[in-house]
Amino acid sequence: MRKYIAPLHYLTQDLLGYNHVEQAKAVLNGGCKWLQYRNLSATSETRFAEAMIIAELCDDWGATFMVCQDVELCTSLPDCQGIHLEDEGVITLIETRNLLGDDKTIGISASNLADCVRYASTGADYISIGPYAHTDTKPNNLPLLGIAGIVSFLSQLKIQEPTFNTPIIIAGGITIQDVAELKQTGVFGLAIAAAINKATNPQRAFEQLYAAVY
Repeated sequence: MRKYIAPLHYLTQDLLGYNHVEQAKAVLNGGCKWLQYRNLSATSETRFAEAMIIAELCDDWGATFMVCQDVELCTSLPDCQGIHLEDEGVITLIETRNLLGDDKTIGISASNLADCVRYASTGADYISIGPYAHTDTKPNNLPLLGIAGIVSFLSQLKIQEPTFNTPIIIAGGITIQDVAELKQTGVFGLAIAAAINKATNPQRAFEQLYAAVY
């Protein structure tokens, strides 16, 4: 079953003095249609309390609400549409699909072509690749793709899998200055956190990025 996947994925993040609920309110006021709650540092009780509030806000605004990595949280919230897996270290994509069923949306991050193809064949509704540029939101030692890397990745994917049609989302260090060139690669969408959350006016930053992406 083909799920609705938005071309702009917004992610909350851990920031001092600017909590996840405040972040969610800012972007929802700016017209956010896809929100991923990404809090990997708090206790399960805190995550549940925050996620409950944000899920209700997303429902009020008609936005898709996703959680990051936490299958238990996803299954506990009736207003949660799905989950994004950043890796399969704790639970695999297949195990997640078996637990959540076909109705929930499952996205997953991939850092190479082989994983991308494997995830598409085993039930991913969308696949995130990156990092595009340097990011502090999700620190890692992976090579930065840049435009050339993304073009090469998509080209190799098309050669290897001519009928591949799972949406590809680019993530990692994307700013509004990058959007036009990234769209020209033909990629389905973008995932953005810090360029919005760390802006002087997050709502305005989101609105500008939304206009650029759509």
